[in-house]
Amino acid sequence: MAGSIAANGELEPYSFEARQAGRWLAIKALLAGSALCLTVSSVVAWGVGRALGVHNLKEFSELCRERVPQHAAPFRRLVYRGVDEAEANAIPLESMADIARQIQIEWERKQERDNAAE
Repeated sequence: MAGSIAANGELEPYSFEARQAGRWLAIKALLAGSALCLTVSSVVAWGVGRALGVHNLKEFSELCRERVPQHAAPFRRLVYRGVDEAEANAIPLESMADIARQIQIEWERKQERDNAAE
């Protein structure tokens, strides 16, 4: 092990001590990043809760059930323009994949109408 220390006091590349030091550095970086992520996400969650005036997850859920449909209406109109409103309301927006699929269908319909008009 004494042979792994270079003349100037640094570790030789690929030595056991260098790998061990690298492992320890990686573990410290992972722990620091995890702690930072947890701290920032906690502060953001606390801040959003304070800004919305909710005290627990149940209140937040109820607030979202009230407000999201109001704010989603313009987005739904954009996605489902040209589709009957009753038909659009019958289609649940379950995921971004559903939204993307509906946009693709609408785009294809528009292309067909444009081609037929020419």
